[in-house]
Amino acid sequence: MQYREHFVFLFNQLFRYSKKIEDLLTEKNIQLHDSHVRTIRTAEFVMLFTSVVSFFIPFGFGAAFCNNMEPTHVFVKELFEVDVQMSLQHFPFILLIILMVFCSANAACLIVMIGICNFTLAHICIKSLTPISVKQKVTRGQKDGQQPKFVIEYVMTTENFGDMDDSTMLDMYRIQQLFNKILNELYGSIVIAFNHIICMIVFVFLTFTTIRYSDDVFNTGIIVVVAAFSAIIAALIAEWYEAVVSGYLYDVSNDFVGKVRRITSSKSGAHKRVASCPCLAFDIAHPFFMVDKHTFLQFVHQGLDFLTTLLLM
Repeated sequence: MQYREHFVFLFNQLFRYSKKIEDLLTEKNIQLHDSHVRTIRTAEFVMLFTSVVSFFIPFGFGAAFCNNMEPTHVFVKELFEVDVQMSLQHFPFILLIILMVFCSANAACLIVMIGICNFTLAHICIKSLTPISVKQKVTRGQKDGQQPKFVIEYVMTTENFGDMDDSTMLDMYRIQQLFNKILNELYGSIVIAFNHIICMIVFVFLTFTTIRYSDDVFNTGIIVVVAAFSAIIAALIAEWYEAVVSGYLYDVSNDFVGKVRRITSSKSGAHKRVASCPCLAFDIAHPFFMVDKHTFLQFVHQGLDFLTTLLLM
């Protein structure tokens, strides 16, 4: 229950912050760049695709479950000695399977959508906040007791938000860091990390079955063949998209931190603050591994190793 409340809290905060960014753009009469618009449209497409897939997966699994070649069907048959077929007699059992998969798919869909919202917002916000140049540098003296204190302030020219003082810009980046920290705490659960294991199992097992038992698979019918190839492609797409988005998020935040450090004096408060800002990254199952742009290549390499070992056995 507490875990679900954290997700709801993060989701609500993401929408509130997104609304503030939208109001700021409207106030300054700023239009987003085409690259940002494409990022938003891609995120919307992925969210729609995830919703549709999570809705149809339970029913597809329920239909495939009645096939004698389906692994879950074989497992249930061997363990419970029940040969589930598409009939009224086994309809309650099939309905229960569909309901269980439907609940799991809905939970997975919520987790995916929160991640997409966070990554899209962070990408657009940080890219827009990245300074192009320093328009003005202000040095003012203050008295702290008997000793004068000099504070160096900057007015940054940003890509989308126009002129902005360094404290406001870094505060907005800190907010994104807070969202990233909360998301990593939620995604740090080993349960959520199982999505990589599931994708690996689907990719390796279905590819192995299709190659080793190709005659049996293609004789079972077009539905099973299409479902098998769709599952293999979906596993690869899921890993690829996660690696690309996570890697790009790190690159954008690293570019922001690097540019601010280069254009500010090492003695200024802005330089010291940004030096303490870690780059945004997607930590999952910490401290075991972190998802980045190289994860997909590692996934394919490891999957092909497993697949080759199984085929040679």
